[in-house]
Amino acid sequence: MRLPDRQGWERIVATCLLSLVLILVITQGMPHIGLKVVRIYGQSMEPALSPGDLIVVKESSHLEEGQIAVYRSEDGEGICHRVLIDASYEDRQLYIFKGDNNDRMDSQVVTEDNIEGVMVFHLRTYGMPLWAPVLLAVFLFCAIYPLVSFMAWLLHRRKPGSRTTHQTVVI
Repeated sequence: MRLPDRQGWERIVATCLLSLVLILVITQGMPHIGLKVVRIYGQSMEPALSPGDLIVVKESSHLEEGQIAVYRSEDGEGICHRVLIDASYEDRQLYIFKGDNNDRMDSQVVTEDNIEGVMVFHLRTYGMPLWAPVLLAVFLFCAIYPLVSFMAWLLHRRKPGSRTTHQTVVI
């Protein structure tokens, strides 16, 4: 097996660092641009959204009927339901939500202060945990592989100008 030369190692390290930076920017930078990832836990929005699905929510204080949005309930829990009624009262926007799979609308009248945002992207995961395998794969590729490869390179490198003699041992 031939190990990469110096430029090859530099490319491997640069690729790993760039991958790590991109993952950090995507996961940590999304809130700074008004986006956040939300995981769906209940069955109230089936068949549109299933437990385990991921949605990207964009901050928005104004919603329209029919949009899927996330709001904070009176007890602080995040609820992802569809806007059923959009009304204004005394210069305030009021919303009534309903889960697609629920028989009745939600009991809370939601103000724009409680709106977390509107869904802009949906990733169907079919109930499978998505983040754990992805993060494990990224960790193995970006951390373990370069470390092991670098250690192998250190163990097998030759000094310039020196001759290596190979001995065969038969047992």
